[in-house]
This record gives sequence, C-alpha cells and structure tokens, in this order.
Amino acid sequence: MKNTLKKLQAHPNTAAQINLSSKQKIFCGIIGILGFCLGMPNFMTKDFGIGGFLPALPILVILFPLCLSIFSFSANSRFEAFKNSWLTSVLAFSASLYWLAYPLSNQGGLPVFVTIPFVLLVGAYLALYPALFSVLFQITLTRFKPYSPILCFIATFLWYFQEVLCSLMFTGFPWLNLSMAFVPWTICIQLVSICGAYFLAGIIAGIALLFFQSFLIVINQEQKNFKVSLPIFSLLAIFLSSWLGFGYLQLKNDNTLTEMFSPFKQETNKIDNLNNKLEVILVQANISQDQKWDRKYFLQTINAHKQLSLEALSKHQNPENPPLVIWAETTMPFDTKAGVSFFEDLKEFVGNNNFLLLFGHISFDEGDYLFNHPRNQAGIISNNGEYLGSYSKAHLVPFGEYIPFYIDRIPFIYEVFQGILQGVGTFIPGDINQKFNSIQLRNNTRLDMGMLICYESIFPNIATKRASSANLLINISNDAWFGKSAAPIQHLYLSALRAVEQGRYLVRCTNSGISAVVNDKGQIITHSSLFKTEFIHAEVELINRNTFYHNISNWLNIF
Repeated sequence: MKNTLKKLQAHPNTAAQINLSSKQKIFCGIIGILGFCLGMPNFMTKDFGIGGFLPALPILVILFPLCLSIFSFSANSRFEAFKNSWLTSVLAFSASLYWLAYPLSNQGGLPVFVTIPFVLLVGAYLALYPALFSVLFQITLTRFKPYSPILCFIATFLWYFQEVLCSLMFTGFPWLNLSMAFVPWTICIQLVSICGAYFLAGIIAGIALLFFQSFLIVINQEQKNFKVSLPIFSLLAIFLSSWLGFGYLQLKNDNTLTEMFSPFKQETNKIDNLNNKLEVILVQANISQDQKWDRKYFLQTINAHKQLSLEALSKHQNPENPPLVIWAETTMPFDTKAGVSFFEDLKEFVGNNNFLLLFGHISFDEGDYLFNHPRNQAGIISNNGEYLGSYSKAHLVPFGEYIPFYIDRIPFIYEVFQGILQGVGTFIPGDINQKFNSIQLRNNTRLDMGMLICYESIFPNIATKRASSANLLINISNDAWFGKSAAPIQHLYLSALRAVEQGRYLVRCTNSGISAVVNDKGQIITHSSLFKTEFIHAEVELINRNTFYHNISNWLNIF
C-alpha cells in the first residue's frame, strides 16, 4: 500500500487521486465500519446496565469519514465513489441499529431472521447520505490537488450538508450523528453551543481528512516540502486546538463562553442564583410493555408510580419548595377526559402530597367518542391538585406511532405494526409551536418547561423552538421497546447534545431507562440503569440565557 500511495495521480486518464486494489478497498471499508460501530454506543458498551465490557471509544468514529474520504480519493468515477461508500455505510449503520429488530420481533411477532431485512433496509436508506458526501467530494477532488488545504473546508461543509439533509428528508431520522459519539468526552461536544451538532460532525469529518492528507505527506516524504506540508499541518493543529481548547475553556468557565460570540442582545439574563434551583424527581417504574395497555393492570401501573413517588418524596428536605416529579411517556394508560375517576384520584394524590407532577398520558380529541385519534401527551398538575394543561407530541415516530405512505393498507404490514402502535392505534401530531404556560414557584422564580416527548429530542430545530420559551428542557420517553440494547444510550447521548446546543439543563425520565439529568454543558450528572425500578433525586438550574447556536439558528431558520 505504501508504494501505491506514493503514486498520486498514477493514472492521468482517470479521476482517481490514489490507486487502491480491491483488497485494499475492502480493508479500508472494514476499518471504517469497525471505527463507526465501536465509536458509537454498541451492545458491548459496559455502562448503563447493558452488561458489556468496552469503555467509550468515541475517537474511533473518525475512521468512518476518513474511510469515505479515501474512497473519494481512489474512485475512478462517481459511481465507484458512491458504491464503495454506500456499501460500507449500509453495514456500519445496520450494525449500529441492530436494536430495530427488537420491537418487530417482540411486539410485531416476527421471527428474528425476518427482521434482518428491515434493519438492512433502514441502514441502506441512511447510507445514501454519507454516500452522497463521497460523490460530491469526489467531484470536488477533480478540481483541486490532493494536498490542497481547501479540501478540508469542503469536506466539512459537505458532511454538514448531508447531516442536515438526513434530518429533513422523509420526516428525518438523524440518529447516528458523529457528534453523538463524543458525549462521554464532554470536552469534545462544547462546540455545539456555537455551531450545533451537525456542523460539529462536519468539523470531525474535516479533521479526518486532514489526518489522511498528513498521512499522505509523511508516506510520500513531502513533509520536507514546506509549501505542501505547512498548510496541512497548521490547519490540523488549528482545528484540533480550537475544538479541544474551546471545550476546555467552556467547561472551566462558569459563565458560558458562547455569550461572547453572540451578536444578538440577550432578551433574558441570568436570574438570581439564589432562586434558580429546582428539585426534580424522576420516577422509573419499569412497567412491562406486555402490561402497559392491558386494562387489568391499570390500577397496578398507577399504584406503582404513586408508591415510588412517595418513597422519593420522603427524602425531600424542603416542604416550602415543592419538587417537580416526572413520570415517563404514556405512563398513565387513560385519557384525562374518559378516565375521569382515575384522573380525579391522581389530582387529589398530587395535591395531598404537595408536589408538581408532569406525567405522560394519551388523549383523544373532543367529541371523538370512538377513540380513533389518540395524541401522545404530557400533562402537568400543580401542587394544589390543579390540572394546568398539556403538550401534544408534534413529531411522531414513523412505524412506531403511525404508518407512513399508506403502506398499512398492505395486510401483512398492517398486522405487524399494529402490535407496535402502543396499543391504541395511529396517533395524530400536535402543533409544532405549542408550549406550556409558566409556573410560578417562589419569589420571582418561574418554571418554563420545554417538552420533548420521545425522539423529538433528536431534532435540534424542535429543541430550539422549545428552548425559546423555556428555562428547563424535559424529555419523557419509553425505550422499553428495544430491550437491553444500545438504543437507550444512543437516545440519551442525542438528548445530551440538545442540552449543550440550547444551554439548558435537560431532565430525561423513561419507563425502563435510561433516566438521567444532564447539565447545560452536556455532562450526565446522574442516571439510572436499564430495567431497574428506581427514582432519581437531583437539583437542576433554571437557565434563561441563550447560546450562540440558539440565536443564530432562530435568526437564519437553519436546523
């Protein structure tokens, strides 16, 4: 391979910058796949109760964009760049999304081997976007020399472009974002408060390309040619020092550095430090999916949440400041209008025990006596037992809450996904611009909640809308569908990116894990384990200041 890499532009009649054999391309693809799968949370991850043995290795994901860049350098045509990158990406995404087979098998009733094509199909779709990066980058390479420093900026913007495109097309599924892998290394994700998770992923791709260009320079002994080596080595040093240096300063500085970069006047400033604390209790009742929608278990489900809440409240130290207790997505299996007796009993329970309760439940539209149009909602009850309103989930999960493109008309598809549609059928979305009203806590302190139900937390644009009128982000979810897999960890990491982007604390309450409290720097302060019945007691800050990313994304209306 060394001799091959020495022969840049070996074939002037082709578009290839370097010439690789088929075996070398296969080896490169394997390295990219392994780097992606091991860099992302996977089934071998040792944290959060999965039972694995591997520590977090986020740096390995850099091998994935590096591999795709090599395919662009070595491709003789756009089709070859697309083919090699797409095949590699299919395997990388499918292996990382293996957990999609769980609900199809457990709730859909399909044999495990039948679920494999579906996982591969999702992987094949998501692979189109990094493959597009390789094609566009290969086109660019024909116009620049292989050592051109401009290529790193082009790679950055092209990767950013494909990440944004993936988040928008067909309702969007931006799940395996490169930035997500670095959540365990908090210093590496601070830049998202400036540029967002998608652009940080582009920067990571640009760094990967600079490493490859540096490798070519060393292999070809071009490091002695300062006109070639100096710009590349300098850019690599600048990118790395900016990435890690900003992270270090941001974590060290109590006052967010992103305010220094913002050209906009802050509409709200820091509230009094003595009054911006709120005690939260996250109740993880660990209700089985098989029992969740079975009417004979309704009282058992309700009582389990009450009992765990009372146990947590017994540790509450300040009765003058009622805590916020949170129950997970669709915790209460009744409609607040139809299940009047259950609901009245719940309000009385909250009032008698002096706490605020945010709980997930389903609801049906007024006058919908056939209960054909459920909404996935979060409701809030004040500490005096008054129902203060609800939020309806705006961005629904395809195949989990509705079946898109009318394919449910195919009998086999309909039967499979009926078991997954949360026991109540096809949901309808709420208004994307809805919000909770402010809740007066004490003195001049307000609680403004930005709700993100389930996988709404993976979308930066939704989090930006919620943070515009919120000083605390709340994510309620139910990831029990996916068993003891990497899915809950991946979901938690994506949610943590939203906390950094918006400069808000984020509390995440789930039915079976992983429940967690994430601070405004993306640090996971405390968390539960998977499939454990437990509660989390924590104190959070209510933050009103906005990050640069929040301001610029609103102004430009970018995601």
